Amino acid sequence: MTDFFQSLIRGVDAAEHAEFAHNEIRSVLESVASAINRGFGLEFSVVSLPKQMNALEALATSTIFTKPEKETWLALRNPNFAQTDWTPLARWEVSAEGFPCRIVYDRTDVQCHDRGSLEDALSEMLSSASTGGTILRMTRP
Repeated sequence: MTDFFQSLIRGVDAAEHAEFAHNEIRSVLESVASAINRGFGLEFSVVSLPKQMNALEALATSTIFTKPEKETWLALRNPNFAQTDWTPLARWEVSAEGFPCRIVYDRTDVQCHDRGSLEDALSEMLSSASTGGTILRMTRP
């Protein structure tokens, strides 16, 4: 016979683990945001932006009745300049459980399974030439 109570206990335990993982992810992203703001005066956040498509995809999916698809990004903006749009750095995906989460930038696609691997992946992204170039463009008048 199925023990539904034990299934409920496992579900609550899974939710507690997911909550802990999401809090760890939030803490790491806040540390990144703080470093970027301290170093360059830029804002860093997780944002939802219209899906980037090539011209053929855009034409094939465009109608006046559909909303553009959105993707979640790790992005920067400079609050000191008139242009305040978010500039995407990397696509960001996080599971309902928190981990694994995924960072995709340039030709890099990283699955992070815990806090340490997330910190390593974000450090690599921040030290890439493309991220450095984005920061330079955003901080120069």
